[in-house]
Amino acid sequence: MPIDTKILTRSCATDRFKSDVIDFASRADVPSITLVRAVPRVKVVRLITQLLHAHPEWVVDRVQVDARSGCSDFVGTAVVAATAHPHFSVARLVLVVTLGSAGSPAG
Repeated sequence: MPIDTKILTRSCATDRFKSDVIDFASRADVPSITLVRAVPRVKVVRLITQLLHAHPEWVVDRVQVDARSGCSDFVGTAVVAATAHPHFSVARLVLVVTLGSAGSPAG
């Protein structure tokens, strides 16, 4: 599945994570992207692409996705392990992102 390389290039994510995103999209298992249950890879890649696009300043090094997928929805949580941009003095970030189906909030 295609990856928007411009988003990867602009992102401050670690080089290992960026490489793992490309490999994951090519159907490889990678250490920095873990799934709690089986979900379509295309939806995980879209999630990661949106995350890196929305927060290019985050130095993402790991994502764990716990979600359920239907025909038109993707609901669950994503735990994002990252550090702030090297120019900021913020320690490690661990964020939990709630995923909701299109057009409705997750409940």
